[in-house]
Amino acid sequence: MKRQSLRGKLSEQPDLHVLTAAAMGAAMEAAMEDAPAPLLIRPAAEQDIVGMMTLLAQTGRPRPTPDQVPAVAAIYREWLGQASALARVAERQDQVVGVLLGALRPRANWLTPELWIADMAIADGEAGEVGHDLLAEALAVAARWGCFRVACEAAGLTGVTLGLLSDLGFAENGQAVSLLLAPIPSLGTRGVRSADGAHDGVPITYRESSV
Repeated sequence: MKRQSLRGKLSEQPDLHVLTAAAMGAAMEAAMEDAPAPLLIRPAAEQDIVGMMTLLAQTGRPRPTPDQVPAVAAIYREWLGQASALARVAERQDQVVGVLLGALRPRANWLTPELWIADMAIADGEAGEVGHDLLAEALAVAARWGCFRVACEAAGLTGVTLGLLSDLGFAENGQAVSLLLAPIPSLGTRGVRSADGAHDGVPITYRESSV
């Protein structure tokens, strides 16, 4: 019986380099399958209006009835057309999964404006990446606009935690209160019905955070 040479035995062994490359390739493919689709933060456009309405309704904003959508869409278009307004959406796989609306406002004794984040909402099931990236974009815009401060009405920010705000440098800045002076009208070009019927002159308290 012939002895098999050492070289022959080695040639029968699997190539470790090939095995390692194949394993790495399989692992990378699995990771890509598990990873979420890329997130895009961009200026809001007219085609995003219905998606923004839907997300903001999750924060407790009135949910327009189908016949009210055109009138409410006109309000959004007016907002989007203002030079002092900030409107950003987060998009994943052609779906709006986050929205942030804000505006410049003057404050007494300051020579530069404040950026006020009025509304923000994130789709159910989305990770903190959406809120983080929307807020980071708002901070970058505020810096470009020369704002002295960014104020955020934190109570209604669906999917945005105070911990996330703190990580970005926001700090609670006292307490602001507001009073609705009249019920939201159910008719008219600018009115929408209240989804829960609880907006008839009830005092509202919210926390404001700023950075």
